[in-house]
Amino acid sequence: MKIEDLLLKTDIDGLSSESFFAAQDSLQEAELIGIRADAIFSKVGVLFDMRTSLQMRNVDAVLVSAYSLVDMKYSPSHRVARRSAWPVMSSKLAQSEDIFLFDCTFSPELDLHLRAYSISFHALRIPGLPSVPPDYVEGSDEKIIDENPGWGSGAELIFSESYG
Repeated sequence: MKIEDLLLKTDIDGLSSESFFAAQDSLQEAELIGIRADAIFSKVGVLFDMRTSLQMRNVDAVLVSAYSLVDMKYSPSHRVARRSAWPVMSSKLAQSEDIFLFDCTFSPELDLHLRAYSISFHALRIPGLPSVPPDYVEGSDEKIIDENPGWGSGAELIFSESYG
């Protein structure tokens, strides 16, 4: 299965009874890789590289999927470097009535806020992915793309959690 396939699905096998991602800062030290929106079906996917995270050792990537999106805010600061990682400084999942809120703060100075009726977290293993992220300063564009989780990457679903 490709990572982008998980964004399109709503019936996910492997749902966990655990609530790892409900904990404050569960994505701390992970790196933001990409954001993809599906306007027709009101879905947003946020892809994280977990190789730098101390929270989960046997997970390469996490896809956060927001369904029936109510609101999204993405506010990056001005970056001097052309390419860089966006490490998670804090992450939080909360609920207000029947809407779930997912907030992430990244370094340097990026905030991401999602509000949706349903949010899912998918922990993934990506066969063949190097154990460390690429060098964003010295690496070529091709090397950075090849050595990071991507929407077209083949992935094994380790577990999922769904809220809403």
